[in-house]
Amino acid sequence: MRVFTKDSEIMNLLRLVGNAIAAGHADGIELTPEQQKADKLTKKIIAKNLRKRRREQNKTQGQIACEIGITTPTYGHYERGRFSLETDTLHRIAAALGTTLNELKEERT
Repeated sequence: MRVFTKDSEIMNLLRLVGNAIAAGHADGIELTPEQQKADKLTKKIIAKNLRKRRREQNKTQGQIACEIGITTPTYGHYERGRFSLETDTLHRIAAALGTTLNELKEERT
């Protein structure tokens, strides 16, 4: 297993995932192994940040889900990194949490 030690490596992988999505990944196009790793990493980072921001605001998963028009279980899957987020859904969640898409994608220590 490869450990990414530089921010530039992580950012490059995030770009690859973005390119795959733009190229039609949502329509079933297969990702390369490198893109799959980046996708998994991105979901993990976003999931962690979603939970952190929601808890900082003392909101429940149900409250956020209701604000953006999805079910509570679906939102819970986003927080656990089990579902991929469409860009428009991610923007709505970011707005409900009072943050930006970029902040949700940033890995924090």
